Amino acid sequence: CLKAGTTTLTAKSSDGQRFEVEIIVKTVEVDPIASKAIKGDANCDGHVDMADAVLIMQALANPDRFGENGTNENHITEQGMKNADISGDNDGVTAGDALAIQRKLLGLDD
Repeated sequence: CLKAGTTTLTAKSSDGQRFEVEIIVKTVEVDPIASKAIKGDANCDGHVDMADAVLIMQALANPDRFGENGTNENHITEQGMKNADISGDNDGVTAGDALAIQRKLLGLDD
């Protein structure tokens, strides 16, 4: 689902502070059959982490680049969309899915 590479996300706060986060995607050996069924694994890398929540939010905020048919090489895939839809009773991928992943990572939900 993801190719190896590096990208930088930049955000600016309301008071003018600038924040940058570098995301590095490394090649990992993953069983493609096993990774398909992991709920929350939006980037199909075989496990659920903050990168999945980020990809969901990118796909929603900028679908031309990060949506299922996006132009960015690290856009969400069809399988990633299926994996990402974990909350809301199959209502499609929403910000609620990214929130559910974050809550799970923080140990707030099972």
